Amino acid sequence: MMGMMEKMLGAGTPATAGITENVHEISMRDGYMSAIKVFKPSSGPPGPLIVLAFGGGFVVGSKDQFVSLARPLVSLLGATVVSIDYRLAPEHKFPAAQYDAWDSMKWIAQNSTGDALTSDPAKGFIMGGVSAGGALTASLSRKFQEEPLAHRLTGQWLCK
Repeated sequence: MMGMMEKMLGAGTPATAGITENVHEISMRDGYMSAIKVFKPSSGPPGPLIVLAFGGGFVVGSKDQFVSLARPLVSLLGATVVSIDYRLAPEHKFPAAQYDAWDSMKWIAQNSTGDALTSDPAKGFIMGGVSAGGALTASLSRKFQEEPLAHRLTGQWLCK
């Protein structure tokens, strides 16, 4: 059942013309299958890559929270926008969310130019999030300085 927050943020609304939306399952380090939601232009050259992590205090939320932000980013920038999912507390203790976000970012970077994402990280590779998602991406950006991704990050969007 979709929560009130997801409804307010556009989850479950019809797709926008010119935008392809897909959900991909990707494997985490422990074999758990996590989902990412991909929004990308239906046609045209590959654009920048934007990865978003939802907020909710690590106990609520989902990858569907960014529908109302992802669609305009695709339309305005020609970007591929990926909304990641991560396991939530209290069922999944720290650092499950951090590991899921790290594993998702590694997969996204490695597959950024393939058919699933069809992006061009050289035009921009930005990650960000709101609240807990902002904390996740802020800490991961430091980790990526020690263990670089397949493509260099070019920016961050952190929202309280």
